[in-house]
Amino acid sequence: MEVTSNQKSKQEENFTVQYPKRKSKFWATIGILVWAPFLIDITLVMMDQYERASMNLFLVSLFVSGICLAVALRFAKWKLVVEEDTVTLHRLMMEPKALNVEEISMVKETGKGGLKVVQDRGGSFVISEEVEIKGLVLFQKRFRDKYRSEEALLIKKFQESKKVKEAPIQEICIVKVPIHLLVINSGTLIFLIVGVSSMFLAEDRFWYFYVANAVGAMAIFLLILVIYGFVWKMKITTKTLKIRSIFIGGEKEYLLSEITEVQMRSEVITIYVEQKRIARVPINWENARILLEILTLEAKSR
Repeated sequence: MEVTSNQKSKQEENFTVQYPKRKSKFWATIGILVWAPFLIDITLVMMDQYERASMNLFLVSLFVSGICLAVALRFAKWKLVVEEDTVTLHRLMMEPKALNVEEISMVKETGKGGLKVVQDRGGSFVISEEVEIKGLVLFQKRFRDKYRSEEALLIKKFQESKKVKEAPIQEICIVKVPIHLLVINSGTLIFLIVGVSSMFLAEDRFWYFYVANAVGAMAIFLLILVIYGFVWKMKITTKTLKIRSIFIGGEKEYLLSEITEVQMRSEVITIYVEQKRIARVPINWENARILLEILTLEAKSR
């Protein structure tokens, strides 16, 4: 069946932005898998004798499972229904919020690839980059007259500063680890620490000691990642890169003109000054794409 131009136009005016169903299914599955083994274990223990370690593991797994199921519900319930005159936002445990399309003053990109919708009266909401790409593209197309690329504005700011020889140094943006990665790593770390503590309390299961040591090593590694993620950041200015990291003992600043090589491999930006690697930045970190564009422009200007 052929789609007429009128039908196509109506589809572009009336559509729904939502998360792929696989995301809610994934988190629901994780929640069930985390809880089920410990539910079986605690049932067997209660039939025999009470053990504090097994009970603690059960409660922790129940807590983590609840978080996973809550995330699954959030993905399943969140949607943005766009109609001819209104935009209605549906969220978990909240009343649907309807806006007139005229109330939307600006649509701009976030540093992660999503969209931030700004309202005339001062409110705003974010459309994640993880929603279905079809809905995201339709939303951009529908509100193209109000669309502002924050990335383009920041890059333009950098380009204009290059035209003035004695221009003062201005901050462009800050590259950092996305907050959702920090939350996931921190939550996993807490789960591992509680799990290790519970295992050491098991008196008549000697094999718990070896498992606890293995999980403890994972927890130490994850702790380093969590601290690194919270501390690390890169401030980009019109002339410099200022990097803060636990591995360099504070902050170090480099002139953009000092950078000799930039590599992009396996979705990771690697920056060199002479033969020394000064930073590795995954492309999905906040403002990493702006960093890559600025470094490319700087290299071309030489």
